[in-house]
Amino acid sequence: MAGGFSMLYRGWASLVLALSVTNFVYFYSFYGLREFFLVTDQQIVSTDFACGIIAGILTVIVSNPFWVINIRLKLQGTTYKKGDNNNNRTRDDNYNKHYHGIIHCFLTIIRNKDSGIASLWSGSTSSFLLVLNPTIQFVTYEALKRWNILGASPLISITICHAINSAIAKMIATIVTYPLQVIQTRCSAGYNNNKNTLSMQIKKILLQPNKNILQSLFCGLESKLLQTTLTTVIMFLVYEKLVYIVKLYLQ
Repeated sequence: MAGGFSMLYRGWASLVLALSVTNFVYFYSFYGLREFFLVTDQQIVSTDFACGIIAGILTVIVSNPFWVINIRLKLQGTTYKKGDNNNNRTRDDNYNKHYHGIIHCFLTIIRNKDSGIASLWSGSTSSFLLVLNPTIQFVTYEALKRWNILGASPLISITICHAINSAIAKMIATIVTYPLQVIQTRCSAGYNNNKNTLSMQIKKILLQPNKNILQSLFCGLESKLLQTTLTTVIMFLVYEKLVYIVKLYLQ
């Protein structure tokens, strides 16, 4: 098999970098804003939602270039049949390029005469719509924590409660926003740069001949749920443990 086992880890370094930047900016922004605006328990849901939207917008502005680089690195070397009449796919230079790392990919993108540095924010329109994903996730997670349904049972530890709450929150957020993630990936991939707009990608999906639209919009959902849910559970467990340690230290 071409690529072998190493294909499973293609672009891992840029993925770690993108995830680190995204999570750091969003966590810091969300909980910082939440602490600043929080007044009463009656306002907490609306406050969480507003803070989530603002934090999401800030995160997109800062992290979008890292995700564009990650997608380009993962798709490097991918080729398509030229002149495929069935789906009008054409060969794109972005797929045929081979990058030597994150820095080389970054420099290659900004030196492109056609798109230049602006292409680092390609797909940002759909990314702004995707601020709903972490917003739904964080609002749901905080709501589940406040309701403390699982915590009512003496058989379930607080750690398991955090794990289940974060898994439920992420699964809901992913399922609701997954079609937007598919469209965003298409935009960020960089093929057909002259027509690489949000509306164009939506039109392509909706007008696909002999294909189920829902299947196209939710293609790969199972693996995405597995990946994001596991990542989120680990992230929130570490976060809650760190919060507990810090509070214990400050007391």
